Amino acid sequence: MDAITAVEAFDRRTGAGTYMGNAQYARVEEVLAKAIPDSVGSDHAQALRSRIHYGYEFSLRKRMEAIADHWRDVLSYWEHDIPKFASEVADTRNYYAHYDRALEKRAAGPARLDQLSRFVRMLFECLYLSEMGLEHQDVFELVRRVPPEYRRGGSRYSGT
Repeated sequence: MDAITAVEAFDRRTGAGTYMGNAQYARVEEVLAKAIPDSVGSDHAQALRSRIHYGYEFSLRKRMEAIADHWRDVLSYWEHDIPKFASEVADTRNYYAHYDRALEKRAAGPARLDQLSRFVRMLFECLYLSEMGLEHQDVFELVRRVPPEYRRGGSRYSGT
């Protein structure tokens, strides 16, 4: 969970994970906020305004898809289906953060959660190294040196 939060926060500060610019969205936000009916309680209206405020940013799922797709060559050591990986990360985070029963069957269990955490931590390291100025290929070469047992995602939960 911490790794997912770190990737999301880091990408929000350094990435291009928005549908439109903040200034352009301000007009949309104003229209949407004004559309909240007066019949909605003040606390509820404030919660809706808060959600609307961040409506120009990518969801975690879309953000993870974009990051994973950019680092596809690195991630291919572990995962081959990028959209499935991104969905699993988002569903797992959302399940454990909100305990939404609708996501329970799609959320990773202990062994897979351990693997996903490794993969997401590695993506964070790729983002960080890239932000520090390393070229994509140099980051890729560093990742290739990671021991195979780490890349396979053996888990203390699965006995592998």
